[in-house]
Amino acid sequence: MGFKNNTENIISAFSTRLFSVLRFESVIHEFDPYFNYRTTKYLTTEGFYKFHNWFDDRAWYPLGRIIGGTIYPGLMVTSSALYHLLTSINFTIDIRNVCVFLAPFFSSLTTIVTYFLTKEVAVSTNKSSPVRRVNFLLCPALLTANRKPTGMS
Repeated sequence: MGFKNNTENIISAFSTRLFSVLRFESVIHEFDPYFNYRTTKYLTTEGFYKFHNWFDDRAWYPLGRIIGGTIYPGLMVTSSALYHLLTSINFTIDIRNVCVFLAPFFSSLTTIVTYFLTKEVAVSTNKSSPVRRVNFLLCPALLTANRKPTGMS
C-alpha cells in the first residue's frame, strides 16, 4: 500500500466532484455559489480595497449588503489568487471556471493530506485503521450514509 493507491483515491475524489460539470457542463447552481462567483468576479476586477468596501445593492434586496463586513472572504481571495497566478503564467481561463474547478482541486488536496497524515501517525497498515475511522467519523455525510437502520442485525 503506497502512494500508487492514493493516486487512485485522488483521481476518484477529483472525478466525483467533477461529475456535475461533466454531466451538466460548467454551470454555477443555486444562490450561494452564484453569490460567491459574483463577489469573486468583483474582487478580481476591482481589487481587494474596493471589494472590502463594496456595498452590494443586488444582495438582500431592497436593503443591500456591505460585503466587507458580512462575509468570510477566504474562498473569494483563494479563487482570485489562483486566477491571477494562472493568468500570470499565460494560462487563459475565465474566473467562472476557476470557481467551478476549485472544489474538485481542493478535494484532491484533501485526499493527499489525509494520506500523509495517516502515513505519519501510523507506521503499519493495522495501526492506520483507527486513524481512518476518526477521519470518517468527522464527516457528517458518511455518518448518515453508513448508519444501520434500527431493527436490522
